[in-house]
Amino acid sequence: MVFKAAMEWALEHGAKRLFILSNSKLKPALHIYEKNGFKEIKLDDYEYVRGDIAFEYIPEE
Repeated sequence: MVFKAAMEWALEHGAKRLFILSNSKLKPALHIYEKNGFKEIKLDDYEYVRGDIAFEYIPEE
């Protein structure tokens, strides 16, 4: 519920896109992202040593 509330707050305050950089070993977290509509995206450079997977959420208009 906290994750969903944070998403809603960001969108209500003008966010056009939500982005998450994570680690593929964090299976419970990945499940939460996907459950809330985030889609995996590929990056050329993850810019963070432990970050090896990225997600974004773009709300439907």
